[in-house]
Amino acid sequence: MTYETFEHGADIGIRGKGKSIEEAFEGVAKAMFSIMIDLDKIDCEKKIKIELESNDLTSLMVFWLNKLLTEADLNNIIFKEFEISIKKTNDSFFITSFNHGGKIKDLDDIGVEVKGVTYSLAKVFKKNDLWIAQCVVDV
Repeated sequence: MTYETFEHGADIGIRGKGKSIEEAFEGVAKAMFSIMIDLDKIDCEKKIKIELESNDLTSLMVFWLNKLLTEADLNNIIFKEFEISIKKTNDSFFITSFNHGGKIKDLDDIGVEVKGVTYSLAKVFKKNDLWIAQCVVDV
């Protein structure tokens, strides 16, 4: 699993890549939180479960990332590790994730605030052997 950011006007693009959809989702979430802080400075002290459903993978990714931001804000933590399961039924995708994170220890470590996840350039797709999940976040 890998993750990266890319430039997009005044906002920031995020991308996750992996051998599975779950790894791609994990990567895109790590990319998002890495904008806010060096993830190596966060200890995993808390675990929060999220379950969501959507008609397509792209919407599922956007909903899930926005829910992660909401939970991080409500609990005053940054997530850095993710256990993800994505299942498909006939007409829906379901995600269950256990998200591990901790508090920011030093306010001087804070980077850019991510306000929300957008549908700009949002897509989840397979290219050769890799799944890729990407979108643009509002900063």
